[in-house]
Amino acid sequence: MPAVVSIRWPGNFDYPDDVTATYTVRTSGGVVAATAAWSGTPVLTIGVACPGSTRTASGDSGLYVAAVATPGTCAITIGEPPGAEAVVSYSLVAHYPRLERQES
Repeated sequence: MPAVVSIRWPGNFDYPDDVTATYTVRTSGGVVAATAAWSGTPVLTIGVACPGSTRTASGDSGLYVAAVATPGTCAITIGEPPGAEAVVSYSLVAHYPRLERQES
């Protein structure tokens, strides 16, 4: 059974030049989840796009989104929706079944 791992990415958005970020993970398949937290009142959007499933959520801090993936690479995104003009520091955490490398 593949190990479920967690990875954390801290970041900052500084409107207008930097309002979105994308991170990738390689999974053996299963549930790929992301949680985002930030301070202040801006609304952000997070998404998990994997082979087999894509899910997004928007709202205040504490967002959670999960997708059921087939083996491959998933893209996890966080960003400000159109019209938002905020400076935001965030923490994005992903939990996913790691793709084990085959040793020969």
